[in-house]
Formats: sequence, structure tokens, C-alpha cells
Amino acid sequence: MNKKITHAQVKQRVAVELARRAKAPDSEFVDADALKPTFERTADATLATTRATYSQRGGEYGDSWSLENMVATFTEHTLKAIGNDRSPAAIRLLVMAALVDVKDSRMTGPFKADSIIDGVAYRASYCQMRLEYEAEQLAR
Repeated sequence: MNKKITHAQVKQRVAVELARRAKAPDSEFVDADALKPTFERTADATLATTRATYSQRGGEYGDSWSLENMVATFTEHTLKAIGNDRSPAAIRLLVMAALVDVKDSRMTGPFKADSIIDGVAYRASYCQMRLEYEAEQLAR
């Protein structure tokens, strides 16, 4: 069984390992990362943090990207509203609709207040963007 670890736990483990390495005699430890080319070393460090982050989020939000759990109510509604319009305002409205839907999809996992709070803000922004978009369409 794979136990999920939080980003804070990953940072703690890294700090402990770095402290251990700092105290280890040179003969005991060879820093494999120091032997890697700079690009590989730096990319690997970021990718390790990325893996830890998305693993943590998967545990927090559940499988919000499965087709059974995916919510696309705002996206579908917006696609109908904008039709073939690909103006910057229409694309922005579509992106905001997708963000609202992502927040709603995350509600299939355990409760997280920030998902609801973010969802309220995304909806508020979507509402104003939609009003502005509609006004722009009427003015044409």
C-alpha cells in the first residue's frame, strides 16, 4: 500500500537528509546529484517536488479527473454561449468556466474549505466576465 505524504513531510525528509549528508564523512557518502549535469540535477529536483505535490493533491481531492467525477457544467454552458467566437474575451470566459468546473470536480474528494472558497471567487469572476462578454456582444 502506498502511503500519501504531504509536501511538508517531503520538505522535512529533504531537510533531514541534507543534515545527514552534511555530517557524513566524505568516504561514507558520494553525492550522486553532484555528478549529474546541471540541467538534469536541477530538473530532477523540481520534478521530485512536482511528484510530491500532485501525489498529495490526489489524496486531498480524490480522482477529480476520472470521467465519472469530472464536472463540466460551466464549460459546456459557456461553449454553447460563445459558439464559434474565439475572441480573447470568449477564450477568457471559457478558461474561467473550466476553473469553476475543476473546483466543482474536486468536491468528489474529501472536504476542503479552500475548494469552496476558491469556487466562490471563480464564480464571482465568471459572473462579471460573462456580463461584460454579453454587453460586448450586444454592442456589436
